[in-house]
Amino acid sequence: MVNRKLLTDVHFAQNCAIARALTRRYAVALMLVAALSTAAWISLRLVITEQQSTAAIVNVSGRQRMLSQRTALFANLLAMTPPPGRPAIRSQLQDAVDLMERSHRGLTRGDPAMGLPASHSPKVHAMYFDAGGGVDAQVAAYIQAVRQLLQLSDEALTADNPLLLQITRTAPTTLVAALDAMVKQYQAEGEANVRRVETTETALWLLTLALLALEAGLIFQPFVRHINRVVGKLQQATGELQLHRDHLEELVRQRTEELQSKSAELAESMEKFRLISSAARMPSLSSAKMLK
Repeated sequence: MVNRKLLTDVHFAQNCAIARALTRRYAVALMLVAALSTAAWISLRLVITEQQSTAAIVNVSGRQRMLSQRTALFANLLAMTPPPGRPAIRSQLQDAVDLMERSHRGLTRGDPAMGLPASHSPKVHAMYFDAGGGVDAQVAAYIQAVRQLLQLSDEALTADNPLLLQITRTAPTTLVAALDAMVKQYQAEGEANVRRVETTETALWLLTLALLALEAGLIFQPFVRHINRVVGKLQQATGELQLHRDHLEELVRQRTEELQSKSAELAESMEKFRLISSAARMPSLSSAKMLK
C-alpha cells in the first residue's frame, strides 16, 4: 500500500511538471504570435502610410508639370491679349504661379496639409539641390521670372519681352524635363518601398508558419502524448477497479452461498433436534399414563 501511494505521488508530480512545461511553451507561443501579428499590423500601416505619401508626392509633382505649362500659356496670353482683357488673365496667372510655388515649397520642405513629408531620399535631395543646377534652382528661377512678368505694366508686355521669351523657352524644355525626372524618381522610390514592405510581409508570413509548425511540434504533439498517457493510466485504473469490483462481487457471492449453506445446515440440524426431542418426550408421556 505504501509503495502504491509513493508511485501515485510520483506520477502526480510528473504530470504537474509536464503541465507546467506545456503551459510555459504555450505562453511563449502566444507571445510570439502576438508579436508577429503586431509586426504585420505595423507593416500594413507602413504600407498604407507609404502609399498615401507616395500618392500625394506623385500627384503634386505631376501637377507641377501641368502648372509649368499653364503658367507659360497664361504668360503668352497676357502678352497677346488687349489691355482690357488682361486683368482676368493676370489673376489666373497669379493663382497658377502661387500654387506652383506652394507645391514646390511643400515638395522640398514638407507640407502636412498637402500630405508631403519634410525628408527626402539622398537621390531626391541631390536632384533638387544639386549645385550644378538642381530642380529647386530651376523652379525658383522660373517662378521669379513669372512674378516679374506679372509686375510689368501693360505697355511692357510685348511678344519680344525677355521675361516672356525666357518663360516660353524654359517651360516646355528644360523645366518640364526636370519635373518629369522628379516624378519618375518619386514613382521609382514608391515602388521600391512597396516591394520592400511586401518582402517584409512575406517574411512575417513565413515566420508565422514556422511558429505554427513549432507549436505543433513542441506543444500540441507533447500535449497529445501526455493526454494519451493520462487516458491510458485512467483506463488502466478503471480496469483495475473493475477487477477489484468483480473480485469483491465474487467474494460476496461466495460468502452469501456459504451463509445460505450454513443456514440450511443449521435449519436441518434444528429440525433433527426437534424430532429427537419430540421422540424422547413421547415414551415419557406413555409411561406416565400407564402409572396412572
